[in-house]
Amino acid sequence: MDSSLQTYKQKTIKYWWIDGLAEIAFGFEMWTLAICLLLSHLFNVFEWGVLFASIGIPLLFIISIFGVGKVVKILKERITYPRTGYVRYPKRQSISRLRRLIIGGGIGFSTAILVNLALVYFGPAARWTIIGLIMMMTMIYIASVNGVNRYYLTGILTFFWGISMIWIPAPESTLFGWFFAGVGMIFFLSGLIVFIRYLQRYPKIEGDEYVG
Repeated sequence: MDSSLQTYKQKTIKYWWIDGLAEIAFGFEMWTLAICLLLSHLFNVFEWGVLFASIGIPLLFIISIFGVGKVVKILKERITYPRTGYVRYPKRQSISRLRRLIIGGGIGFSTAILVNLALVYFGPAARWTIIGLIMMMTMIYIASVNGVNRYYLTGILTFFWGISMIWIPAPESTLFGWFFAGVGMIFFLSGLIVFIRYLQRYPKIEGDEYVG
């Protein structure tokens, strides 16, 4: 691939993270997941709640992901593009999409196996250490691929939050809910700081929009 084209693609990918909105949105998604997990614990107490916990709550989470994605696009159109311009993201080839799907699916499947093994065969200390390490390595991977350096710090904070679950005085079945609630808070605060700095650094451009 031509080096200039590769550089352009890297810049357009990095541009997505420039305003912190994606992180704020991810924080809301993590909060939604946390609420779903905590509701699942609550409704499993009732006979009718098992059906709701197994079908309704995952469906609610999936709907929230699409909803948050739409909101991010709308906010970028109204806040980001008038300030730093609109960037056309290069379309991915079908082979590249398939490769990313296979890699992403493999990582997700491997992560699920590791988490389940940690739940079954390890005590709380080792379990949450493994989960924290998985989250941290995921953040480091995102940081290295997308050039978002603040994700290195996010990964470290997520790791220590995972370890802190060892001492949280809450029922075992609710810990994952509190864990993802904390992860959501980390991402939300990180995105909020970036967003405030972005607004201060880039005033809104009046007149015709330009294309970056």
